[in-house]
Amino acid sequence: MNNKKILLLTLTLLLGSLFTLKGFSQEAYLKYTINETSYSFKGKQVLGAKRAGDKTDEDKVDFQLVSGYLDFSVNTPVKLSFKIRIEKGKKLQVGKYSYQDLLSQTKILPNVYITIERETADGLIFYNTDAPDNGVFEITKVAGDWIEGTFEANIPNDLEEDAPPIKVTKGSFKLHIKEYKW
Repeated sequence: MNNKKILLLTLTLLLGSLFTLKGFSQEAYLKYTINETSYSFKGKQVLGAKRAGDKTDEDKVDFQLVSGYLDFSVNTPVKLSFKIRIEKGKKLQVGKYSYQDLLSQTKILPNVYITIERETADGLIFYNTDAPDNGVFEITKVAGDWIEGTFEANIPNDLEEDAPPIKVTKGSFKLHIKEYKW
């Protein structure tokens, strides 16, 4: 009888450990390197959301936005966020996504754009991807409300055409996407 109790206790502890490990693996993160400086955020610092896109007269179809971004309370001199645009009613798929600029919302679907806000002594400077040749953005896993992926990009300055682009490397993310209706 003692052997059965020990076996039951061992199985209970083992299953509990597995569920605990699974819980740890479900933590959101966003990591990237900008001009050789690494940034890493996790847990509640990183948010994901899905909502309807803001269709204009120039857009071919209705679309939805899936966003990855840092919580507003995160204090860092360089904040990176991205928006993935997909046709309304479709789901995110594993694969590579083309970069498009902020205004070419539905020129190619699905697409993505990355925005960087860089804090300087003169105020915020904004950088946005503006063309497919800016780099590579890939979703490597979709599981329920979670997505994972990688990215790299050369991101030009929005206002100064001659300013050097920001180089983003080693980008990776894991996000829990919550649906919002606006």
